[in-house]
Amino acid sequence: MQVFILSNLLFFFLISCTSIPPTSPPPTTQTTPPSVLTVDSFILDGFSILAHEKADFNMDGFEDAILILKNINEEEMSDYVNDIPTLRPLLFLAGDKTGSLHLVARNDKAVYCFDCGGQMGDPFNSLVVNKQFVSINHYGGSRIRWTRNITFKYDIAKKSWFLHKDEQNDISTIAPTDTSKLDTTSINTPLHLFDLYAS
Repeated sequence: MQVFILSNLLFFFLISCTSIPPTSPPPTTQTTPPSVLTVDSFILDGFSILAHEKADFNMDGFEDAILILKNINEEEMSDYVNDIPTLRPLLFLAGDKTGSLHLVARNDKAVYCFDCGGQMGDPFNSLVVNKQFVSINHYGGSRIRWTRNITFKYDIAKKSWFLHKDEQNDISTIAPTDTSKLDTTSINTPLHLFDLYAS
């Protein structure tokens, strides 16, 4: 009887020694997807959006964006009379297949400042986008009203923005006359070189 019991104990001991321990599944490697940059990703510290339009200006089938930013304290900071305007950055953002945006062009002197409009106040009127054309329209003055509409065009071959049109117009509220002026000397100026404060 003792031999039988010892035989069984030996059998179970051998089975327990030769059994394969359970294996844990191999660790999974998690790849973090690249972060998608949205319009909000390009709002500078201390700034907010003045205007925002969508387009496909480079005709690649992906949605792009055009932004005009303003300093959140521009009403207190800007001093155009003393040649210290608070600038408003103009940003061109190109989209890719992931939906992420990328900064491809910027100009800080293509949009008039908050107090550049005289008694009329903020001269910024509108941001208009039509395919490869982006227009920034201004309106200001007092007795003599004025407009200034600036249009940039995207050159697909050169993958760059250039000045397409710079049109100014003075309007007298007493004796209205046609005083429109079209600046043709600056046409095709690269975006980064354009300065509306210089002309």
